[in-house]
Amino acid sequence: MKLLIIGAGNLGSAIYRALQKTSLRGQVGLYDKHPEKVAAAGARLISLEQGLRLAKIILLVIKPQSFKEFAAHWPVSLAGKLIISVMAGVPITTIQKQLKAKRVIRAMPNLGALVSQSVTGWSASAAATRADRALCQRIFAGLGDEFALPRESLIDALTALAGSGPAYFFYLTELIEAQARRFGFTKTQAADVARQTLIGSAAVLQKYPDAPAAWRARVTSRGGTTAAAMGILQKKKFDKIFSQALATARQRGVELSKLL
Repeated sequence: MKLLIIGAGNLGSAIYRALQKTSLRGQVGLYDKHPEKVAAAGARLISLEQGLRLAKIILLVIKPQSFKEFAAHWPVSLAGKLIISVMAGVPITTIQKQLKAKRVIRAMPNLGALVSQSVTGWSASAAATRADRALCQRIFAGLGDEFALPRESLIDALTALAGSGPAYFFYLTELIEAQARRFGFTKTQAADVARQTLIGSAAVLQKYPDAPAAWRARVTSRGGTTAAAMGILQKKKFDKIFSQALATARQRGVELSKLL
């Protein structure tokens, strides 16, 4: 086993499954204090001590609030291992101090990893080698798009944008589906209208290079139904509300960094 993922929640399990489709297949282990989660992800059960001894790379996918308690009970030394963390709000320096490890990379993928469509930004400690960085790229390229960040502080911003991003998408889907029901569509029809509209729009963005603003302009005819809807969103200052929500999410990441 080359890589041990610690944490078999939604993201940890998604990363595990995605990596099974890459050249790392068969070299990835998964551990969680709840064995049923490991089994549900299709991984074989191993003890934490066994996994830590075997793996050269440890990928932390645990809740940031649990990190200090978790770090206090490592059964083996992690000093010579590469640590990759996807915990929101936990700085590289904190991870180095708690785990007594120098080679640390902090990253932020998202739930898109479940379908190999994640976007991951990452930042490495000064002690991380060129080989460590290349391996990090290899791991996250298996989940979707990846890129190195010029400074670690951008991780908090990326968490607000991409890490939390799927929730915004799902919320909009919920709202469209609920309104479709109020308009009189059946439950099945409303779900299809909401989901396929957003999935189709995302597919257009993926296939064609035009900016989102250009596509919005194309489907917004002057005096038409879309223009009427956009007029309400603009009047209610939806852009400012959404911007404030993203800024608040980013600030929460900063606060977590200070708490942890």
